[in-house]
Amino acid sequence: MVDALCTTYGDKIAEEKEEEGAEGSTSDRKYFAFPTLEKLATIRETSLRSMGFGYRARYIPTAAKQILEKDVEGMYI
Repeated sequence: MVDALCTTYGDKIAEEKEEEGAEGSTSDRKYFAFPTLEKLATIRETSLRSMGFGYRARYIPTAAKQILEKDVEGMYI
């Protein structure tokens, strides 16, 4: 689930080519950062449910919004 979240909503941070087998075929491996709080706060619950988050889907954007609100109030540095 974390990989799906990062791939879908995170920024790409790196890419590498991997060689596979004797045929010399290659594939690209991409790496993504964990999404920011701002991005997590905007994700729709239905999107997260379709990605397999189940009951957790409603809590992710809600928690991100709460953290951002606390940060605005000066609770977090």
